[in-house]
Amino acid sequence: MSPGIGHRPARVGTETARIVIVEQRTRGCGLLGSILEVAGHPAETTADSFSAQDLLLRNHVDLLLVDVDATGSDPATLIDQFRYRSATTALVLVTESDDVEPKVAALRAGADDYITKPFHPSELVARLEAILRRLPCGTGRELRYAGLSVDLDRLIVTRDEQRVTLTPNELRLAILLLENAERVVSRSQILDRVWQYNFKGESLIIEKVVSNLRKKIDRESEPLIQTIRGFGYTLRRAHH
Repeated sequence: MSPGIGHRPARVGTETARIVIVEQRTRGCGLLGSILEVAGHPAETTADSFSAQDLLLRNHVDLLLVDVDATGSDPATLIDQFRYRSATTALVLVTESDDVEPKVAALRAGADDYITKPFHPSELVARLEAILRRLPCGTGRELRYAGLSVDLDRLIVTRDEQRVTLTPNELRLAILLLENAERVVSRSQILDRVWQYNFKGESLIIEKVVSNLRKKIDRESEPLIQTIRGFGYTLRRAHH
């Protein structure tokens, strides 16, 4: 069942979206970055997929535009890597290959669009704007699910309209769960997103942070954080 409006962060419009591009460049913006800049959509550009994955772990990104040929990886691998780190970021792949089979496989694997070179700049911009328009609109960047919300700009957390004070690790965990509402988040994903490294005693540390977050957001309301034994945790209403 879909978590409904608010599962993706709301935004004012396409001009406010945060876009990250993965492409090769010599000086300044690459081709994709230049096209978007001219169209009024400034974007961050990185030269490799690993830097993009790090950005997805540390920040909210609305749309990720990837020149597959610049990464040296196959589309399926890229999609798995990016979706592992963010289930809500719109993902658009650009490639020189015009084979139909990889396109279909990429779209079924989680890509939002697949654009073949050469393309007209106006078509690229129009496709990206169409994807951004499909993301729910609102007054700010906010994640919401079943009475729990996080204002991503002010880092304010509320449950049933009551403000909740969280530690930095609890906040990162809450954002991760909200981004993946009704999907299972593994312990490995939690380690990557909350701590960004592995350490001894990880199981006990994760359980402690989950327990503390539960006490703060579920204590006087419908329980949302569910344990999926052997897999991880999910944000889900108990009757689903």
